[in-house]
Amino acid sequence: MSNAEFVMISPHHADCDYRVRRVIAVMHAIGLAVDVYWDSRYPGHQKRRPFEDHVRELYRANQPGEGRLSLMGKPFLHKDIEAAIRNARIVYINASAIEGLLYAREAKRLNPDCQVIYDYHDSLTYELYYQLKKRGLGLFYKLAWPLYRLLCGRLARHVDALVGISTTQVREFPKKESQMAATASVPNFRKFDDFEFRAQAPAAGGRGALIWLGQVMLGRDLEKLSGWIARVGDRRRFHVFGKVIDEASPAMVAAQLDGNVDFYGEFRSEADILDQMPAAPIGVFMGWEDPAGTNINAHASPNKYFTYVNMGIPVIIAASLTELAGHVAECGAGIAVGDETEFAQAVTTIETNYAAYAEGSRRLKEKYRSMPPEKTIRDFLEKILQK
Repeated sequence: MSNAEFVMISPHHADCDYRVRRVIAVMHAIGLAVDVYWDSRYPGHQKRRPFEDHVRELYRANQPGEGRLSLMGKPFLHKDIEAAIRNARIVYINASAIEGLLYAREAKRLNPDCQVIYDYHDSLTYELYYQLKKRGLGLFYKLAWPLYRLLCGRLARHVDALVGISTTQVREFPKKESQMAATASVPNFRKFDDFEFRAQAPAAGGRGALIWLGQVMLGRDLEKLSGWIARVGDRRRFHVFGKVIDEASPAMVAAQLDGNVDFYGEFRSEADILDQMPAAPIGVFMGWEDPAGTNINAHASPNKYFTYVNMGIPVIIAASLTELAGHVAECGAGIAVGDETEFAQAVTTIETNYAAYAEGSRRLKEKYRSMPPEKTIRDFLEKILQK
């Protein structure tokens, strides 16, 4: 029988997931034993960390269908997980949208005295829209949302504390912050490294190089962005770093840019791509298409944005990414834009003042380095432990 004070439930998250491992490491540093349920169906680095000797693995899903919700909405819980929850002081749930809330309800059913922490990485609104769209039902989002929000609100009462990826996301959770033991906003960056790389300004009269990082697949901002670049009309070369998931996406981008694009393939870290970085790079991200008005961009904490900042390069991002756009403006790290005209102007402005924007990006990097996620998580957890 488990005697750990801390149980982590991480369906659909592999043991290599950095958010999962980071929380476990912080719990170990505080001095709590950890029981964990996670998923091994996704390939990981399988690199052991010193704290892993203090983790007891309750269950590892490795078959299709394991860990999924039943038709009645009851989440999968192996008997060993149930036994651990009954004896736990804290149950920490890493999950998305309503699935995590159903796990919270089940944890409270098994152990009404436990503290349930819900760590959710997605917008409740966008998750509903995405699931409907995937089934060809996206047009029904505005009809479904009021009922979905009502259900989420009823389930949210089982959550005692909340971790989100942005302050906007935390504020829009259906349970008020004042009704919870603690809340924390932990952006999606891992850590900011020291690099020898320093972005160099373009030569006199030269141009910057537009950079995009991420999984190459349809439905991202890549196709819209390549269309904007094509309409700038100066045959500016576009550099795309990331694993190709959907072959239709690079084909569409290449067609829009008349082949004036380079695809560099998958990379593991920023260090892998620094040697391939063209002169005067400018990182670009135009956010997610949001035809249903889910406010996904205001909630967002995109990895690619933090990668650009980690490398110390100027950024052009969508103005709809309101929280991050504010950080960019505060440090002079780049420009937020709302349409392709503003995009074209931003490219020219950054090229003309490249050194100043690159320095602003380095200031922004130091801003984030001064607020490490591990400290935020530790302060959050210690506040709960004091209750």
